Amino acid sequence: MCFPKTDETARGRVRHAAIAAACLLCATALAGDATNWLARAQAWLAPLPFLYANTDAHRADYGDMDVLIPRLVRAGDAFIFMQPNGDYALYRVGQEGQFIPQYVQRELLARTFESLIAEFPRVWIVIYDPRLRWQTAPPPGYAAALQREYMRLPLPMLTFYGDRALARGSTNYWVTQAHLLETVLDASPANRNPQMFLNLGQVYRRFGRAREAADAYQRGLALFSDDPFLHRELGACYYYDFAPPRYEDSISENRVANDCHMRLFDQPMYDALFNMAMAYAALGKKVEAQLQYGTLLSLLQTHTNDLWQSRTLRYLANLMAERGKVPEAADMLKRDIQLAAQPAAYSYNRLLDLYGANGRANDYAETARQYFYSHGTSDVRAIARYVENLTVARKTNELDRALRVALGWMATHRSLYPSLEASPPEWRTWTNATLSLGLSPKP
Repeated sequence: MCFPKTDETARGRVRHAAIAAACLLCATALAGDATNWLARAQAWLAPLPFLYANTDAHRADYGDMDVLIPRLVRAGDAFIFMQPNGDYALYRVGQEGQFIPQYVQRELLARTFESLIAEFPRVWIVIYDPRLRWQTAPPPGYAAALQREYMRLPLPMLTFYGDRALARGSTNYWVTQAHLLETVLDASPANRNPQMFLNLGQVYRRFGRAREAADAYQRGLALFSDDPFLHRELGACYYYDFAPPRYEDSISENRVANDCHMRLFDQPMYDALFNMAMAYAALGKKVEAQLQYGTLLSLLQTHTNDLWQSRTLRYLANLMAERGKVPEAADMLKRDIQLAAQPAAYSYNRLLDLYGANGRANDYAETARQYFYSHGTSDVRAIARYVENLTVARKTNELDRALRVALGWMATHRSLYPSLEASPPEWRTWTNATLSLGLSPKP
């Protein structure tokens, strides 16, 4: 098959003339045997125009693929049409845009495509599903291999790309992906959508091109000014990727992101609000940061999300501690422990550090005891900190009880012992405590 170099009228006539063969090629043939018959007939089959011969309501999408594919492929590439059930037809791209059918044995239709990278320098896989188009997913049997081995490109039909010369995750890998995304955006203006610009910005950020990433998000916002995710990612780019960071700009973009999200979905954009608080804190504006975290906690009472509530409580606790507000910081950490949305180890240890640094011995002892009895079977630090506190306080009877309980836990929870031994200071404290009471350090 080849791409006709004709004007649009002639191209339309070619479509009508080739419709039967193209339908066979792009749809029926994908079922299996017809594809192989077509490949075996190459001796007399002249290459057909590469056309999505479909007259349904999605015609425009296929026309855009007619434009995009010639811009992306080059001679020597492998090109695959795949149906959602996993059947596919394989073509080699020849000179001047010819698509030459390749014979595929029926038993090889289940290949996972890693081997194609060894056979062809570059591989393109287009999944043909006119019902879903942008929302198409790879066939379940191939999904893992495609996502592991190939780039996913935001074309009107789900498209994957592989290049054996590119080491996955290398700078050249991301540079190539940025180039491909820019080509898609340039070649098909009608199919531009926010996700394309989000993808492009993320790729630029991966290889340290902060200004190009911000430009990608801004180009997207010029077309989709109310998209909250573009505003949020631009704000994140200003915060994390610019040197020096542009915290004020990050705050502005995240504020707009939340406003757009509320307008579109009637829900706060938690990460945007959270990022605003972090940017205020980075600017040294601790009062504004505290107010922002407080605003987020208030919203979370109506729009409940336990994970974001936990994150906010932890960051607000740290901010309160920096401002010398120990009781308020302790209250936030206690609320987080009670919420149980994330592992409690962080807040227990942070709370113990806070009490220890501020001389609150009774609160420290009670918290260490609570931590021990609630998490000692799964968290070795709960054991270590309680034992250390009892040793320092010289509470021999309570220490003897705790050691015997902990030895019992270690006998049934085998990961506790090696985890304790892996920390020399904690293992030393544990060993000294057990030996002082005539107990073996090991269960």
